[in-house]
Amino acid sequence: HEELYMPKLVRNAAIFTFYHHHHGLLCQICHAAMSERPVLAGHDIFLPAKEATHAYYSMSESLVYDHGASSRAFRSNGRIACGSQRMNLVRTDSWFAEMALWCKWIYRGHLQAKATTHVIDLDCREVEQIVVQADSRSMFGMRIFAI
Repeated sequence: HEELYMPKLVRNAAIFTFYHHHHGLLCQICHAAMSERPVLAGHDIFLPAKEATHAYYSMSESLVYDHGASSRAFRSNGRIACGSQRMNLVRTDSWFAEMALWCKWIYRGHLQAKATTHVIDLDCREVEQIVVQADSRSMFGMRIFAI
């Protein structure tokens, strides 16, 4: 799992900072907390105002993110139409909701697939379980840096 997920994991600035000192811990996270998830066109990845228990990494430009909780994307024959000026196409290699790694977080927007794609799913609860077993002093430093 390390070969597939580590390059994506370390694109997060906080995690990259601790890569050399905590390589073994990050390998555990890659193995136990990360997975590739298929997403069909028009399907939601997350919705606003829901508790964030996962962070996501985009692997293509097939995602749209709506920054406004009251904005809506609507489907027409399986295609997504923008109902707001706040909707943006997502760049490849982007992280979403990674604040859920460091604190209790609520999704602030709406992430949806405009075409069938894959995302990397990082289970923040599983990361927490791995970190609980690690040296808490080193993880405290990572948390302070991230926030």
